[in-house]
Formats: sequence, C-alpha cells, structure tokens
Amino acid sequence: GKGACTCAFFRPDGKKIIFASSHSDPELGDPQWAQNAPGYKRDNANYSWEFTPYMNIYEANLDGSELKPLTEGPAYTAECAYSSDGQKIVFASNRSGSMNIYTMDADGSEICQVTKTNSSYNGGPFFSPDNTQIIFRADREKAHYLQIYSIDSDGSNERKLTDNGAVNWAPYWHPNGKMVAFTTSLHGHWQYEIYMLNVETGAFARITHNPSFDGLPVFDNEGRRLLWTSKRGENSCQIFIADFYLPKEL
Repeated sequence: GKGACTCAFFRPDGKKIIFASSHSDPELGDPQWAQNAPGYKRDNANYSWEFTPYMNIYEANLDGSELKPLTEGPAYTAECAYSSDGQKIVFASNRSGSMNIYTMDADGSEICQVTKTNSSYNGGPFFSPDNTQIIFRADREKAHYLQIYSIDSDGSNERKLTDNGAVNWAPYWHPNGKMVAFTTSLHGHWQYEIYMLNVETGAFARITHNPSFDGLPVFDNEGRRLLWTSKRGENSCQIFIADFYLPKEL
C-alpha cells in the first residue's frame, strides 16, 4: 500500500508475521500528504523516524496474504515482537499521549500498559526467552540519549541497565536469558558498536571493532549466530552474519 511499513517479526512457529503499517491512514489518498507523510527519512548521512499517525500492527501470512489488523486508531503503534510461545505481543505506542510499552494477546485482545511515563520515549521492546521480562530503550533523563532498561512483564521491578552518557539502543536477548546485545555510541556517533551486557552481574563486553557503524544485533534461536547491520567495507548499511561465542568476561 501507500503507507510506511516497519517492525516485522516472525511468529515462533514460522507460519505468520506481524508488522506495523500506516496504510489505513485516511490522509494517504491525498497525493500531497502521501509525499510528505512522516516515516523514514534520509538526508545524506542523517536519518529520522517519525511517529507516523495511524501506524498499527497487522498479522499476515509469510506472503502477505490474510492481512489482519491487531490494533486500530490514529496513534503510532509499532515496534512489535512475539513472546517465545507466540501467545503474547509486546509493542510501543503513544496512544496514552506519550510513548510507552504495552502487551496484548496475539489476537489483539487484552491490551495492558507496562510502562507509565508521561514525557519520555519508551520503545524497542522484546520479551525475554522465558517471557518474564521485557527489555527496552528509553530516554528518561535526556531527550534522544537512550538507555537500556528491563522490566517484569507485569510492569513491576523496572531496572536501568546502562548509564554511560552515550546513546544505547536496539537491545536484543541472547537465548540464555541472562545477556542482551545492544548498539551504543560509546565510541562516538560516527562509530556505533555492538556490546553485550550480563543483566544479572552488570558486566559488559565489546563485540564489534569497526570504525563505521555496527548495530541492530539479533541472535538465532541457539545463540550460535549473530545477525547485524554494518557499514564495514562500504558507505551503506548491509546485513552481516557471523558465528558467535559468548565472551569469557560475561
């Protein structure tokens, strides 16, 4: 369709996907609005992602057929992921007036608000492998300077896991449920790198060493392969995959 699409995630059984799209936005029929609609924008080396109105979560078959809306309305509702058993979905939405973390049943029912901040951004959530915790990013102290947080799935026991003055984002659980990989600007905004954090001990380890961009890490189900985005070797982001071994210091 004409809307922006983002945040696709496989259902654990591999038979469905969820993703977010703004193709139900009633203004998309206006050619001028469609040209200027918010969403992904790139200007030379800079990019931005606006909180697109009428962004909602959809379920579909792998070929895009049997499209089914799971949320509706004029808010930005996206950044969605399944629980490991496929029974729940965690997502971010500004339906309350500010961006917070929510969960819902996989059919779109039983929506529950997990974080309850009034001014900061909370987003990019993922369930832990045992589904008891949610990892996410938030800029509570300084706008755009994201830090990594964890919270129990019922909204209790929130913990701030990074506090280093850098931008820390795109956290993703290792299958052992004790560690997360994330992207950080600790070495400068022109050299984002991937680090890992042991959420139980607080220990950190650097994973990538490359003078460009490395980020958006994800693991396979066994934790033996790492998939990520990098600018290494060229001036555009490409997808890389490598064998992965847990750092000894973690």
